[in-house]
Order: sequence, then structure tokens, then C-alpha cells
Amino acid sequence: AITDELVPVTDLEKVFNDNPQEPTFGGMLVRDTDYEVSYAVKAGSTGSLTFGGIPVDAGTYVVTVTGNGAYSGSFTKEFVINKAAQRVVPVGLIANTKCTSSKITGLAAGEYQIRYAENENYLAGADVTVTIEISHNCGALIEETPATCIADGMKAHYYCSDCRKYFD
Repeated sequence: AITDELVPVTDLEKVFNDNPQEPTFGGMLVRDTDYEVSYAVKAGSTGSLTFGGIPVDAGTYVVTVTGNGAYSGSFTKEFVINKAAQRVVPVGLIANTKCTSSKITGLAAGEYQIRYAENENYLAGADVTVTIEISHNCGALIEETPATCIADGMKAHYYCSDCRKYFD
């Protein structure tokens, strides 16, 4: 019968790294000849498998080693991929565009504490202080248009394409 003495399974705890990961299989037996390995996401846990059935996301998995050929039976081990620490902090926020990736809108000028939220593969990031300074993207001076009997006029002005306001 196949046992964890014939196929020692070690390195049963890893940290998420964007790649599929497996524990280490040792011993003298040959994988896919003398034994096969399969994985399942442990009930109640997060995690997912690649199309090839290898663990990829943070979570807890059940590893089953099943004998082939002259070897019968099976045994299971628990394999964990822990959440990774955030590798980067949010930078380059711009206060005049919609909130997509590294941009956010509607913030008044000032200092803000920001961080990445925890998700299925990463822990929450460290707080970072970001200073928002509102600047204006005003183009060339728009010359005065005098009023006439049939049309309104307008003083000379600048138009900010970021905040969509007019300035004298």
C-alpha cells in the first residue's frame, strides 16, 4: 500500500505568488508511474485550481496520493497557500478622473490615508499618506466675445478641462 513513508510529502505551507504551487514529493517512487497526485479545495476554504488541477490561489487544499501499478491505496495531506503581503502601495492617484486602477475622483485637496484592501490572495496593504493637490488644466486664453443685440457675450476666460469650470 502507498504510504507517506514511501512518498514523503513535505513543504505543505507556501505563500501565494501568482503561480500554481505544489508541496514537495520525495522518495524513490516515480510520480505518474507508481503514484498519482490530485487536489481538492478543502470544504469551507477559499482557493482555486488551474485547469490542470494544481492549486493556484490562497486557500487550503486536500492533497491525495494514490498508488498505481504495484502500489495500491492512498493517503491525504493538507496543503495551505497563505495570503501574500501586498508588494506595492498605491501611488500616482489623480483626483480628477474616475476611480479606476490608480485613479480616483471627487476628493478635496488635503492629506488622505489609503491602502489596498485585503482580497482573496493578498493581505491588506500598509497605510500610506497621500497628499491631493488640485491643479487646473487650463488651455489658452479664450478671447472676449462682445454681446450683440441677438447674442450673449462672454468675458475673456480660461476653461479647465479637468474640473470643467471657467476662470477669469
